[in-house]
Formats: sequence, C-alpha cells, structure tokens
Amino acid sequence: MNIEPTVEARQTIEHWLQTHLLEELNSWDILPQVIADFPEHTGRGQPTALKAVQSIDLGSMRLKSLSQSLVSATLSVTLSFSLYVSKEDYDNSQEVRDFVGDHDDDFSGIYTDTDAKLEVAFDFELLKEPPMVLSAKLRSISGQSTTFRFD
Repeated sequence: MNIEPTVEARQTIEHWLQTHLLEELNSWDILPQVIADFPEHTGRGQPTALKAVQSIDLGSMRLKSLSQSLVSATLSVTLSFSLYVSKEDYDNSQEVRDFVGDHDDDFSGIYTDTDAKLEVAFDFELLKEPPMVLSAKLRSISGQSTTFRFD
C-alpha cells in the first residue's frame, strides 16, 4: 500500500544524508565523469563535504510491514570534491587540461578541489523503530551535463 511519506521518514533520510551520503558516493568510480565531464576511466574523485541540501523530493511511501517501508527520494545537493588526475590522464585528455588548467611543470599527478551541484536519486528502505535507513540504492546521479542511471 502506498501512502504519503511521514515526517519521520523525511527526518530519517535527512539524517542519513548528513551521516552517510559521502561514504555512499565515495564507492562510485564515475564521480570524475559526473562532476567534471572527464572521459570514462579518467581521474579519481572523492567527496569531502556536504555543503548544502537544496531540496529533498520524496516519492510515495510503500509499507513492507508495520515496521519497514520503502521510499524513493530525489536529492539536490552541493558537495565539495577532491579530484586527482595522473600525468597520463592530463596528457591524454583535453577535458582534464581544460578543467585543471595549464601545468608546464613536471608532475606525476594533480589534486584539485571543486564544488559541484548534483541531483541524486535513491531508493531507501526504512525501519520505523529505531528510525534508520536499512539500505540505500542509488538509482541515478546527474552533474552539470552527465547523467548515469542504474537498474
């Protein structure tokens, strides 16, 4: 049965954002593509801070039992990232050179920090008591011009 998401469900998801979003996104190797439009398999990205949550849009809530529910959420967030590109990535990709700028020095790699606004969609499995996220499945992630969708 589908119902409107409860205030408690929203609060549980908001808490999860503050405590688990960075860890969840850190496990995805597509971040350089999403935040900097790098070619596939180029660079590494690590989220370092959740700077702002612009919006949380909750879909309908489906009850699995009296104590568990499923809810989908689309989140608009601004995150800080640390990006690393190797000398090889720099030499082989105009997108990387455009993003990090000119470097005439001899180097093995470059770290750069940047902020990015992302739209991320998750399916959450929630426990009512104690209120917590049991699981979070990333459905999609979008940056300025790149979107990835997952089944």
